[in-house]
Amino acid sequence: MIRIIEIGEIAHQGVTQPVFCRGDDGHHYFVKGNYAGNKALVAEWVANRLGRLLGLPIPEFAMLQVDPLLIKYGAKPVELARLGSGTVFGSRYVPNLVEIRETDLPQVDFTLQANVLAFDWWIANSDRIFVDGAGNPNLLWSETDQRLWVIDHNLAFDPTLMADFWGQHAFRAAEAAWTEDFIQAVSHEFRQVLTQLPGIWRELPEEWLSTEIGLTLAQLEVLLWRFDREPAIFWSRL
Repeated sequence: MIRIIEIGEIAHQGVTQPVFCRGDDGHHYFVKGNYAGNKALVAEWVANRLGRLLGLPIPEFAMLQVDPLLIKYGAKPVELARLGSGTVFGSRYVPNLVEIRETDLPQVDFTLQANVLAFDWWIANSDRIFVDGAGNPNLLWSETDQRLWVIDHNLAFDPTLMADFWGQHAFRAAEAAWTEDFIQAVSHEFRQVLTQLPGIWRELPEEWLSTEIGLTLAQLEVLLWRFDREPAIFWSRL
């Protein structure tokens, strides 16, 4: 497992207060740990794994551990308190990115927008808010290569937060691309990816599941198979 050997600053954005860190693999990560909570870490790991399997532009990510020497000598105590000890979640830093702006939206491939929208609807991720150029889209844009990056899934798998999804999602207009052919193709991809869900769940460290987090593999399966069990309801946005 990658060890965190250098701790930087707490990120300005995000209620989970990720900490910018360097791992012993030479890469930098935005790291979530103790402050985010175990449910958020589980949601991040599972959602990112599913999204990458679907081919979405999600940065590389990893489980990391804080080097014991950093804990022993108390370097950056505030940041360490956010991380805690044990296994944490890190999203690899991609340079030269900015938070997406309203003027960037037309440059994002419309099918990709539709896929991100379908993914968030599937995993019950309400945290992609962008209305009139304001909100928390959790979408980054590379001006260098005109590429979208999709981040932050700590609120995924919570249907109770989805009431305003269709009025606030950054790519809500891309529902227009949900043709019958699109729905059939995406449903096929969902089915293929879900064969790996039990294995993804087994990847989770025991410490993340050591307390009641309100999320189990069985609950995930009920949620994620809804598109297949009740397709008319799922694809009609209910």
